[in-house]
Amino acid sequence: MSMPHKPDRNDIVQCVYETPGALYIPESVRRRAPGAFLYMHTVTPGLERIAADECTEKLNAEIIGVTRGKVFFSPRAQGNADTLFAQAALPRSKQAALPRLDLKCADNIYEFIFTAQTTATREALFSYERVLSDKRISEIMRGLKRRFGDTCIVNAGIAGRHNYSRFEAAEAFGAAAEKLFGLTRGDYKNRDMELRLDIIDGTMLAFVKLTDASFRHRGTDRQFQKGALRPALAHALVLASGAPRGEDIFLDPFCGCGNILAERAAYPYKRLIGCDIEAEAVNRAEYNIQNLPAYVSSPREPAAVSLYNYDMRLLRLDGNSVDIIVTNPPWGGQIKTDDLEGLYADFLRLAAYWLKPRGRMVILTPFAGLPKLAAGYGFNAAALCRISLHGRLAYVYKVIK
Repeated sequence: MSMPHKPDRNDIVQCVYETPGALYIPESVRRRAPGAFLYMHTVTPGLERIAADECTEKLNAEIIGVTRGKVFFSPRAQGNADTLFAQAALPRSKQAALPRLDLKCADNIYEFIFTAQTTATREALFSYERVLSDKRISEIMRGLKRRFGDTCIVNAGIAGRHNYSRFEAAEAFGAAAEKLFGLTRGDYKNRDMELRLDIIDGTMLAFVKLTDASFRHRGTDRQFQKGALRPALAHALVLASGAPRGEDIFLDPFCGCGNILAERAAYPYKRLIGCDIEAEAVNRAEYNIQNLPAYVSSPREPAAVSLYNYDMRLLRLDGNSVDIIVTNPPWGGQIKTDDLEGLYADFLRLAAYWLKPRGRMVILTPFAGLPKLAAGYGFNAAALCRISLHGRLAYVYKVIK
């Protein structure tokens, strides 16, 4: 049997979620005053809509703008927003030990400092000292030094045509900050503060990073393996399947190290079921689910989680017993299989048996022909978005029985 079609940039697949390109700065962000109550979080490009909805629902936040891979938002000072952003006022060394609450689709969270108009010429590199000398911006920078410490690194990203590199912009900004505020240059192993510059067509947005690797890795104990999804991406897939319910029976038949199941465990459930053909993957999944971060309050009784070291085709579940399936099946790249299309066909046949009427699936795959294949088993499938992952293009499909 032939291999599934691998999408390229010429594929025409209608996606539900479309996002403005990276060269776009929302006007509402461009006009923000220095120190405005504005935050940005980064997300896997293509999943911005899901991340924005999470911000709105969990933090009661106002979405200020969305661009590729970024969501700009202003949390209203109540509920979880108070707790989450109060953490940012603590020294970085103390933040890592604190529970990160609700923004689980975010890879990183940044606090807005200021926006400034520069130029696309090299003269911009000599303007940063003038920009940082602004009275309000100087107050903010000194406040950041008190909050985080003296040692900082600066990262910059540039979009559009400029006569200087992002490395030159970061170096010039760091030199100006060192001269004006006494900040010392650090590195990734030794820093108190990380500043980020986004320079788009001569407009510079400056942010301070509020999160470190422990945020996007769910602490320091999560076990990963080859081809594993990042937790934030796994969480976005969980939310794409619909609002989690305490009565859900949830299945991932290609669970790998269990990131999708561990992210679903952040909410109440009736039963979690995972299956993988690799014994080591199942062992890691068991560890990850048993060692969830402290803020996860859902039930963890052994009877509520079932993990199986099986080929998915040997999994024995009752018909019409599963509410939701969220999975990242093999792509034929990092995880090899002899007959990929046959595996997908067998999976869809079994899913049609396992799922309850109107049961739902979210599937991450590069297989552009999945909707047509799924229709043969009684499913309606639509692509929510297209993302780039592991150097390949893939679709997030929502499939309904």
